[in-house]
Amino acid sequence: MEARRYRYFNVWRARARWLETNFYAPIFTGEVRNDDWQVVLARDYTAPRHHISFIRAAGRRLRRNYVWILAVQVIAYYGKIAIHPTPAATLAEFADRAAVGPIPGWVVLIVGFVYNFGWLAFALGTLWLDRRTHIKGDEVAMG
Repeated sequence: MEARRYRYFNVWRARARWLETNFYAPIFTGEVRNDDWQVVLARDYTAPRHHISFIRAAGRRLRRNYVWILAVQVIAYYGKIAIHPTPAATLAEFADRAAVGPIPGWVVLIVGFVYNFGWLAFALGTLWLDRRTHIKGDEVAMG
């Protein structure tokens, strides 16, 4: 849901930025600019489209908001396991405390590790896609 909402937000953000750089900035600086930007903006209004993919939008939301929430949860969870009710003396005791019902602690820890690092890999992968796309710079785009 967040990625879908972000894609709509990104359309309006890109349009506002396009107006800022191509209309307002030349007014303030006195630069004479080509009017091709108006054609691009008009085309975007008459044939609206999302400027980024769902995957890239999800990655941006994850990087900007949710990775920090996940980090706080991981730190709190592992901190609770390590010190409650007394500090864990061994790694085996730490793993035993992570058990959930009949599921052994080492399984819970591995699943949690895979889950969190899977999201981290997704966030870094979409960051790589964003950087690769913006480095090209060979096309005029609003997004």
